[in-house]
Amino acid sequence: MRYIKKPAFRRLYSNNAGQTAALSAAAVRRLLIISLLSLGAVGAFLLFSFANPSIGYFEAAQVKLAFFLLAMFGACLLDPSTDFLNRSFKAPRGLRELRPGLVYGSLSFIVILGFVFIAMTLFNVDSITGAIVRNNPMNTNYVSMMLYVVAANTALEELFFRGFAFIGIAETGQRLPAYIFSSALFAVYHLYQFDTGFPALLIILAMAGLFLLGMIYCRINENSGSIFNSWIAHTIASAAITLAGLYINGYIQF
Repeated sequence: MRYIKKPAFRRLYSNNAGQTAALSAAAVRRLLIISLLSLGAVGAFLLFSFANPSIGYFEAAQVKLAFFLLAMFGACLLDPSTDFLNRSFKAPRGLRELRPGLVYGSLSFIVILGFVFIAMTLFNVDSITGAIVRNNPMNTNYVSMMLYVVAANTALEELFFRGFAFIGIAETGQRLPAYIFSSALFAVYHLYQFDTGFPALLIILAMAGLFLLGMIYCRINENSGSIFNSWIAHTIASAAITLAGLYINGYIQF
């Protein structure tokens, strides 16, 4: 693929044979810290969401922010050598390096809107609308929540799933596990957005799509080693979801 080059992530390994054992131990330690803390943060947030089904979007966002930040700062305290923050926000070398984010973001925009419109014709519209109404930020503060979803929320999720969970693990040399773990965690995390009345088949399709999307976001970050490309793509995709919510709730018409 034209935009994908050799991964830019630093490894926790050395060519110095005398340091191999120590660095391998450091890699295992980092794997355990990141995987356990990220699983704990997502699990705690899901438990909180399921236990409080009527909580508002903004309140849920604050709880999520707290859990995610605790996990990331906890990892920094337990493993001071971790460098995922600096790596995540590594400055791009030019606008050309951000092209993958724009390309995949535009494709995601088209696919998401197409999926929503097709789903509305194949499934019970009332159940879909009920779930979206419950979880849609338009039901609280329109302007501030729309800005949060499209910009701030995507930044937090990209830092957590692609910076903390993916880059943090990929730098240990475990590239494939980093892909799978980060993408699966990203998909499972979104379960909180589905109402109990949501069609099971649609949830399965959404989970598969989110997992694939997570894999793509990880892939387009590998050239630069930062999260900017996935952040751009995720922001555009979130804009599509926001438009879908506006359309389903009758705020706009096409």
